Amino acid sequence: MRKKSNIRELLLACSFLSGWAALTYEILWVRLFSLIFGHTTFAVSTVLAAFMAGLALGSFWGGRWADQPFRLRFLPKSFLSGRSLLQAYAITEIGLAFLGVLSGPMIRMVESALNYLGIGQWMFWYQSLGWFVVLFALLLPATFLMGVTLPLVVVWAKKTAHRASENMSSFYGANTAGAALGTLLAGLVLPPYLGIAWSLRFAAFLNVLAAGIAWRSYQMEKSMPAEGDDSASAPEDVLENAPRPGYARVCVIVGLSGFAALLFEVGWTRALALVLGSSIYAFTIMLFTFLLGLALGSAAFQWMSKRRFVNLAGLGWVQYGIAGFSLASIVVLGYLPYLFVHIYPILSKSFYFLEGGHFICCALVMIMPTFLMGLSLPWALAVVETSGREGSRLGGLYAANTIGSILGSVLAGFLLIPSIGVERTLLLGLGVNALAFLAASFHYSRRRLIGTWAPVGALGLLAGLFAVAPRWNKTIMSSGMFVYAEDYDHKISFRELVDTLEEDRLLFYKDGISATIAVFEEPSGNRYLRTNGKTDASSRRDMETQLMVGYLPLFLHPNPAKALVIGFGSGTSAGAVVQGAAMERVDQIEIESAVLAAAPYFRKENNNVLLNPKMRFHLTDARHWLASTEERYDVIVSEPSNPWIAGVANLYSIEAFGLARRALAPGGIFCQWFHSYSMSEKDFKMVLATFLNVFPNAQLFNIRDVDFLIVGANGDWDIDYERISRALAATPAAVASLTPLGLNQPYPFLMEDFMLANDDLRAYIGGRVDLNTDDRPILEFSAPKSLYMTGEQRKINRNLASAKMQRYPDGFKNFTRLAPGKKAGSRNRSRR
Repeated sequence: MRKKSNIRELLLACSFLSGWAALTYEILWVRLFSLIFGHTTFAVSTVLAAFMAGLALGSFWGGRWADQPFRLRFLPKSFLSGRSLLQAYAITEIGLAFLGVLSGPMIRMVESALNYLGIGQWMFWYQSLGWFVVLFALLLPATFLMGVTLPLVVVWAKKTAHRASENMSSFYGANTAGAALGTLLAGLVLPPYLGIAWSLRFAAFLNVLAAGIAWRSYQMEKSMPAEGDDSASAPEDVLENAPRPGYARVCVIVGLSGFAALLFEVGWTRALALVLGSSIYAFTIMLFTFLLGLALGSAAFQWMSKRRFVNLAGLGWVQYGIAGFSLASIVVLGYLPYLFVHIYPILSKSFYFLEGGHFICCALVMIMPTFLMGLSLPWALAVVETSGREGSRLGGLYAANTIGSILGSVLAGFLLIPSIGVERTLLLGLGVNALAFLAASFHYSRRRLIGTWAPVGALGLLAGLFAVAPRWNKTIMSSGMFVYAEDYDHKISFRELVDTLEEDRLLFYKDGISATIAVFEEPSGNRYLRTNGKTDASSRRDMETQLMVGYLPLFLHPNPAKALVIGFGSGTSAGAVVQGAAMERVDQIEIESAVLAAAPYFRKENNNVLLNPKMRFHLTDARHWLASTEERYDVIVSEPSNPWIAGVANLYSIEAFGLARRALAPGGIFCQWFHSYSMSEKDFKMVLATFLNVFPNAQLFNIRDVDFLIVGANGDWDIDYERISRALAATPAAVASLTPLGLNQPYPFLMEDFMLANDDLRAYIGGRVDLNTDDRPILEFSAPKSLYMTGEQRKINRNLASAKMQRYPDGFKNFTRLAPGKKAGSRNRSRR
């Protein structure tokens, strides 16, 4: 027995390593697929659906095979048939390692093949279906093997003095704990240090290590003397003959529980992004907290597995507890921005303090509901456990739970949140858990309804709490305290904070597929648009940047006819680009439809661009469009959000800039917005160096000392002063919008914001600088660490000014005199 216990401990280590590898694969696959199809909800959902579907199929098949091994017809008779479950487990882990290492190159090969077939020219929904089917089929074999592993070790472990439900608790807990660790490392450490390719190899190494431990366990098992099965803590006939509730009904309950769990996970993630921000660190900590709660709950079942209350009614009360704590979490979420204001003085002292605060906020919301979710699956197995069929029952329950999770994830992301909002989606999840409680607490017999008044009273109490629970204040939820907390007194009361925030009138609020969009109006009349709480556009303060992003490349090009604008915001930049006299068509890329829905609130600033017949709007990811389009543009404008936001830094990599240059016509101009606030000089130089690696002919323009335009030419520069003068004069809309800024004349338009020419840029960057690439996405991980950094902005501007040796841009010609009444540098710069 002692040797069997030793083997069991080794297998717990295998489950931990397997879970670690599995979540590493999942996170890396999401990254790879996002680079191909774009950082969209669809990309994430495709990987998640393939991941969960493979787990469901693998666990169902693995459970049946573990109970009664059978031979697959296409395999030799000697293969697996009659072998130890530990051998099968080791072989499964080796197969997973092989598929994991190949997954990266295979995804790239599929991308090339589909692009060769012209998938970029297909209609959007056909494109989506094509990517979904191919990537789903590509990932399914690996995820299927992941699902096989858990039933194999649980069924083997019945040889120890533990029931299957206890084994399920231990192994599922160890697996989920490994997944939590994998989430932290794959989400925060491996990509920037090892790169994606080597991170996949590291995950494969974990699988090989697990296989080696399992094979060693098999060798230990072989050396043991044959003995009877003393696995169960209760005699076989007791397990076999004890009254059991309907297995199908328990499957329905765990399916509902899985459905609600993913509604909560998606909803919590969206709501917490409003409070904590959208950095890769915030999202990783959210997922880590969710998995940590599951692991703790699953492990906790070990000591309660033999209690009398571990029955169907008890499973129902677990679901009720999830509903109750989830209702409490919804209330807590509404007050988290206020909490963030109070703890900001502590969090802003250190990046690690900040992430610790993020974890505390996530734990306040998620840890208790997820703890009870972790209890659900082993509890359900204990309810239906019978001797000799542990694997089948485990596989079926796990499959039911996973199928519910798939449905919950897809419906929450694509249907529920965009149609009813985040808060109501969370409330719906609460209702689903209440329904699971009903299914477990009541059932009919021929004579009577079995149950007590306790469930009825409990539901009444839950309904009462639901009725009196405060609803979210949309103004507070969109306040972006993760960025703007320093603007408020940390001793302010909740009511005072509400009154202060509501001085700005909320005009628009929409939970979209990928983000929450809000539009506010200040008493002064300035309107601003916020994405997940962070201001991305305004009608006054950002006008110079928004206009120059559009007009500068437009007038630098000799005769632009086709343009591409990446990122809509208020629409001001697109409204500027489309004003070109020779402009025939402007393609606008925007990933979130709610941003376009907010555009009418800025119709004055964007020249009512939504109704301009030259505009073509595409709801897609910019990289996917650049990789698949056959168009060649004269001007490309890229104005995404800040690179510390998850996914945005993908637009600042060598590969992304390369896609942009490929989409430019000869002589085309590419204009990339960037910033120096909340940015280290090291990262600032990295972006410049990465840009210059693709566009050797580049120049830098500085707007208000905080915003920068990096402009690259697909060829030699031809900045003809006389041509620009004529083009500017022939564009009345440009003159009208630039006049209040003092930029309506050609000289200040060109020279007021000009900073560095190509040679000066290279001198400023200096020696060796790391480059941001798809394989090593350094910027996405380093940029969030500078969010509260002070002093770097002044340092950047000072060093840029010191590097300026050339007065005029490269290619500047036909300049004879200053515009009347203007002197170079006469306009005072405003500082943010």
